[in-house]
Amino acid sequence: MTEKFLLDTSIVVRYFVDGDLYLEKLLKQGNKLLITTPVIIETIYVLNKIYKIEREIIYEKIMSLVVKPGIVLEDSENIVALNRYRAHSALSFIDCWLFTYAKNAEISLITYDKKLKKSK
Repeated sequence: MTEKFLLDTSIVVRYFVDGDLYLEKLLKQGNKLLITTPVIIETIYVLNKIYKIEREIIYEKIMSLVVKPGIVLEDSENIVALNRYRAHSALSFIDCWLFTYAKNAEISLITYDKKLKKSK
């Protein structure tokens, strides 16, 4: 019987950093694994700030995960924000996500962040 699970950041980070196969085991069993926006944000932060992994590699790792059968993203805006994060080295992922969210919702983003204001 397949189940739906909500993944914690620790599972995703260990999958990327240590090659932990628990996530793969769950997928092979036919389960659906939900990845939420906070988990994407925290994973990117941990990979970049703690493990010093470059954003291009982070992009590749996350994209390779989210296309796997059985992986369910909470919000497809995360892919658009991830592409923006890859293209704009001066912006954090959360900045890219906020920009994407505001654009898709057709609302103005108010910020003091000069880098974010410049990115169009």
